[in-house]
Amino acid sequence: MRTQIRTSGLLGLLAALGWVGCSGESPEASVGGQLVEALNGVPNFDHVLVVIDENHSYSSVVGSSAAPYINGTLIAHGALFTNSVALTHPSQPNYLHLFSGSAQGVTDDTCPPPGAPYTTANLAFNALAAGRSFAGYSEDLPSAGSTSCGVNGYARKHNPWVDWQGSGSNQVPASVNQPFSSFPSDFSTLPSVSFVVPNLTDDMHDGSVAQGDAWLASHIDSYAQWATTHNSLLILTFDEDDGGSANNQIPTVFFGANVQPGSYGEAVNHHRVLRTIEDVFGLAHAGAAANETPITDCWTSGSGGTGGSGGTTGGTGGSGGTGGSGSGLSRWRGSNDATNNHYSLYFSQPFTFYRVYIDTDESAATGFAVAGIGADYLIENGVLYSHGAAGWNWNSLGSSSQVLGSNSSSWTIPRATLGQTAYPNSDRLSFEAETSGSPIQNAGTYEHVYSASSGAITGYFAENDASNVYYTANFTQNYTYKHVFIDADTNAATGYAWDGIGADYMIENDTLYRSTGSGWSWTAVASTPAAGGSGSAGVKTWTVPRATIGETAPSGETANLVFDGSGGPAEYIAPLYLHVYTQ
Repeated sequence: MRTQIRTSGLLGLLAALGWVGCSGESPEASVGGQLVEALNGVPNFDHVLVVIDENHSYSSVVGSSAAPYINGTLIAHGALFTNSVALTHPSQPNYLHLFSGSAQGVTDDTCPPPGAPYTTANLAFNALAAGRSFAGYSEDLPSAGSTSCGVNGYARKHNPWVDWQGSGSNQVPASVNQPFSSFPSDFSTLPSVSFVVPNLTDDMHDGSVAQGDAWLASHIDSYAQWATTHNSLLILTFDEDDGGSANNQIPTVFFGANVQPGSYGEAVNHHRVLRTIEDVFGLAHAGAAANETPITDCWTSGSGGTGGSGGTTGGTGGSGGTGGSGSGLSRWRGSNDATNNHYSLYFSQPFTFYRVYIDTDESAATGFAVAGIGADYLIENGVLYSHGAAGWNWNSLGSSSQVLGSNSSSWTIPRATLGQTAYPNSDRLSFEAETSGSPIQNAGTYEHVYSASSGAITGYFAENDASNVYYTANFTQNYTYKHVFIDADTNAATGYAWDGIGADYMIENDTLYRSTGSGWSWTAVASTPAAGGSGSAGVKTWTVPRATIGETAPSGETANLVFDGSGGPAEYIAPLYLHVYTQ
C-alpha cells in the first residue's frame, strides 16, 4: 500500500455504511471529486442531453437511407430501443409526459395548455431542488423566458418547461427556458440535464427525415462525440409516431459514455426515459415515473481484467501493459495535442485512488521507482505532483483537471508543465489504482510517443480490447477520402506498398478493404462507419473487429499504421504509427 498523499475518511465511512458501489439503491455522493454510482444501476453521468424530434414512426427512421447520421452514427454506435413507444396523440401531452410523468390533463395542442402554469412535480424543479441544474433550448424561441405560443419555427406545444415557469410551488425560473442560440459550445458548461427542441422544420414535423437528420449531424454530433469521452449521455427520441404504426412506436437511442452498442427489445416509453434520467442524478420521481423502473441493460459492464492501448500519436507508438487477471484495470493510454497531454484509465470497479506515474526523462535512475520506470511526476486523483527527495516524496503542482466517470478517469496536463514541448518526444507512463486495505493494481509500463503539434492529421492512435480495434485521428481539413492503411503482418513486402509499409487492409471513409496484392486493388470486407462521420473534418473513430483483420492473439501482436487524407486539400500522410496489441 502507498502512503496516500491525500486521505478520504468520508469515502471510507460511506463504504463502511454500504453506500459505495454499483448495486442496490445507494444514494449518490460526491467524495473528493469522486462520483459514486447513482440509483438502481444507472451510471452517474455528468451531463444528460435529450433531443426530441417529431411525428415519425420507428420504421420511417430506423434503417432509412434518408437518415445516414442517425443510423450510421447514433444507432451504429449507440443503444437502440426497438420497442419504444409514445403514450398518446397529439404532440403536447407527450412532451408533458416526458417532462413530468403526466399529461396534466391535456389532450390536445391548445396554447397555453389548460391549467398552466402548473404546480406539479417535474424534472426541472426536482433537478434544481437537488442542487443540480437544468435548461431547455428551443430553436427559434424569440428570447429567454418567452411564453409565446409560436413564432417562426418555434412552437410552445413542444416546450413543456415553460408550462411550469413561475415562482410558485414546483415552478421554475424563466432562466431555464432558453433559445437554442444560447446552447454552449463548451459542453462542460452545460447543465446537468438539458433538452434541445429543434424548430418545426428541423425536428421533422414540417421538414423531411433528411432535413432533421442533417440538422442533428450539424448541430448535435459535436456534443455526441464529446460525450463519449466526458462521462455524458445523449438521448434522441420522438414525441409520437406519424400515425402509421399500430402501437405508436418511435425511435429512441442512447449514445455516449458507458453505453453498450446494440439493439434492446424491452418495453420503453416516455415515463421510463424520465425515470432513467432521474436515477442518473438521484432525483425525486415525477408523476408516473415513480411507478417505472430505469433502463439498466444498455450500460457497459466494465468486465475484464487485462488491457492497454497501443502507443499514441506521431512517429512510432509503444505498447500498453496488462493489468493482470481480475485487476479491474481494462485500458489506459496517453495522447496529446499541441498544448496538453491527455491521460485516460478505464476500470471495471471503483477505487479510492487513481494514479498516473510520468517518467519524462525515461530514466529509471531518477524519480520514484515504480513498474520499472523512474517517475518524475505523479497524478493522484485530481492533483499533479513533482518528485522531491528519494522515496515517496512529492510536491504539489496544483490541479490535474481530472474527469472521473463510473468506469474511467481522464486527466489533462499542459505539456509545458512537464517540460515536454519538442517534437518528437516521448515519456514512459505507469497507471495504477488502489483501494485502501486492498492490493495495488498496476498496469505496467506504457510508452507515450508525442504527436506533431501541426499538420493536417493530428491526435491519431489505435487501441483495442478483446474484440475490436479502434482507430482514431483528427482530420483538421475536410478531405474527400480519409484513410487508415493497416500493415497487419508488419511486412513491407506484402500488401499495398504505401509510405514504407505493406498495407494488408485499408479503411476508406466508411468501408474496410483487403488488398489483393497487386497495386491499387482492393476487395471490400466490411462496413466500418466512422464515429464523427466520414464526410467532414474533425475527430474520426473507426471500430474494426480484430478477427476481421486476422488479429486474434491475446497480446503482443503489432501492426504498422499510416493515416492519410486525400481529395480536396493537398494530400497529407501522417508519420508511421506502431500499434502493439493488448487484450
